[in-house]
Amino acid sequence: MENIIDNREEILKAVKEDGKIYSCLLKAWRNDKEIFKEAFKTNKLAIQLAGEEIKKDRELIKELIQDNGWILEYIDKSFRDDTELVLMAVKNDGFNLKFVSERLKRDKNIVTSAIKENGISIQFASEEMKNNKKIVTEAINYDGRSLEYISERLRRNKELVLKAVQSYGGALAWASKTLKNDEEIVRIAVNENPKMFQFVSSNLKNNFDLAIYVIDKFSGALQWVSSELKNNKEIVKIAVLNDKKVYKYVGKKIRKEYPTVNKFLASEV
Repeated sequence: MENIIDNREEILKAVKEDGKIYSCLLKAWRNDKEIFKEAFKTNKLAIQLAGEEIKKDRELIKELIQDNGWILEYIDKSFRDDTELVLMAVKNDGFNLKFVSERLKRDKNIVTSAIKENGISIQFASEEMKNNKKIVTEAINYDGRSLEYISERLRRNKELVLKAVQSYGGALAWASKTLKNDEEIVRIAVNENPKMFQFVSSNLKNNFDLAIYVIDKFSGALQWVSSELKNNKEIVKIAVLNDKKVYKYVGKKIRKEYPTVNKFLASEV
C-alpha cells in the first residue's frame, strides 16, 4: 500500500533510515533520482519498483551496474544491448549473460568476460559461441561443468572432455557416447568421482581391471558393472569386504549359490 507521505524532505529522511520504505512511496516519487539512490543503499530491490525514468537513466545505471550487475534484469531493456553496460554487468557476475541481447550473446568479448567470472555462464551464450572451441576451452578451464552446455560437436572433442573431467569428474555424464568408451577419460573421471562409472559405456562396464579399480574406491559401483562381472566372485568379494550392503547388487548365479553375504564371505572364494 502506498504511503500518504508526500513531502520530499520527509521522504528523503525516511529512506535514509530505512530503504524498504521506498516500496510504500507514491509512484510520483519513484522517479526522483536522489530518493532512489538513498533507498538503493540499503534496499537493493528498490530498482524493481523504480520509475521508468530511473530505469532509463544511463548515467545512473552506469554508476550502479559495475557492483550490481544483476540490475540488468530490471532496468530498461534497451540497455541489454548496450556493450559498455553489459560488459560491466557480466564482469560483476557472469550469470548476467542470461539477460543480454541476442546480439551480445554472440559477442566474443562479452561471452569471454562472462565465463571468466563464471565458467558455466556459457549456457546463456549463443549457439555459435557454444560451438567455438576457443571460447569453450576458456569456459572449461574455469569450470568443468560447462561441458554440459556446449555443442554436441565439441562434446566429441577428447581434448576438451579430458580438461573437463580432470577438474570435475561429473562432466563425464555430458561427454559423447564415443568418449564414454574411452578408458583414459573414464579412469580420470572415476578417479575424481567413482559414481561417474554409471555413465560409462557397456563395454567398459565389462572391463575387469576397470571394475576393480572403481569398486576399490566405491563399493556401490558394483550395481553398475556388467551382469557378467556381477557374477565374478573376485569382484564381488572386493566390494562386500568394503561394504556388506552392496551384496544386494550381486548376480543371480552368486546369489543362488550364496543366499546371504555371510555365507559368501564364509566360503573359500
